[in-house]
Amino acid sequence: MKKNILIIFCAVFALVAKAQTNSEDLKYLQGMFGMEKKQLVSDRMKISSADSEKFWKMYEEYELFRSEIAERRAENILQYINNFKSLSPEKVDEILTNTFEINDESGKLMQKTYKSMTKELSPLIAGQFYYVEMYVDALARVRMAEMLPHIGPAIPTQK
Repeated sequence: MKKNILIIFCAVFALVAKAQTNSEDLKYLQGMFGMEKKQLVSDRMKISSADSEKFWKMYEEYELFRSEIAERRAENILQYINNFKSLSPEKVDEILTNTFEINDESGKLMQKTYKSMTKELSPLIAGQFYYVEMYVDALARVRMAEMLPHIGPAIPTQK
C-alpha cells in the first residue's frame, strides 16, 4: 500500500514538475492517490461499525478541503520549478511565503478536523486519524523533496 501511494504521488508530482499536463489528467491522478490513501486510512484505523459512517463522512469533508490545499501546493511547486533557473531573492521569498501560508492552512484544517472528530467520535479515533495523516504527509514530503531541484551556491546571496 505504501509503495502504491508513493508511485501515484510520484506520477502526480512528475506531471506537475514537467508542466505538460492538463487539469483532467492531474485530477484523475489525484483521485487515484485519494483512493489509495483512503484504503491506507481504512487499513490503519480501528473504527467500530457504529462510528464508521460518521468517521467516513468527516474524512470525505476533510479530503475535500485537503485536496484544494494540495492543488495550491502543486501550483506553488510549479512556480518554483518554472522559475528555478532564474530565481531572484524576491521570487524565493514569494514562493516560500506561499509555502508557509499553505502549511498553516493545512495545519488549521487538521486541527479543525481533529477537534471535530474528538467531539463527534473520540480522541482515540481522532488521534489515530491524525497519525495516519501525518504518516502519509511525511511520505509525500520526503518524496517531493528528493525530486525537487535544490537551490545551490550558484545563486548569489542577497538580502
